[in-house]
Amino acid sequence: MGNGIDHPTAVRLRKARSAMGVDLDEVHRVTRIARRYLEALEAGEFERCPAEVYARGFIRIYARYLNLDPDRVLLEYDEFRAASAPESKADGNANSPLPLWRRLGAWPNKQPDGG
Repeated sequence: MGNGIDHPTAVRLRKARSAMGVDLDEVHRVTRIARRYLEALEAGEFERCPAEVYARGFIRIYARYLNLDPDRVLLEYDEFRAASAPESKADGNANSPLPLWRRLGAWPNKQPDGG
């Protein structure tokens, strides 16, 4: 997942922070995201986060802090991740962060309890 400093999400986050004129210590103070994870996000080294769900949460929080649309930033992250990830032979979308039911476009059918 870590595509380095040129990852579009990393570039967007770095440029937005630079435009705001704040340093990572200030971002940490406000967002409570550890500086090492902020550095990882800006370096495009998302695998340094404890897990994918943390990376996505950190991106969402950081984007909000930077007055960016968090959904748009996460979409960019997902698209780049999907484009750079090798496809699974069993399921071309196996590396997608979306649950299977979202990729298929339907919620799983629930069976009636019968009682």
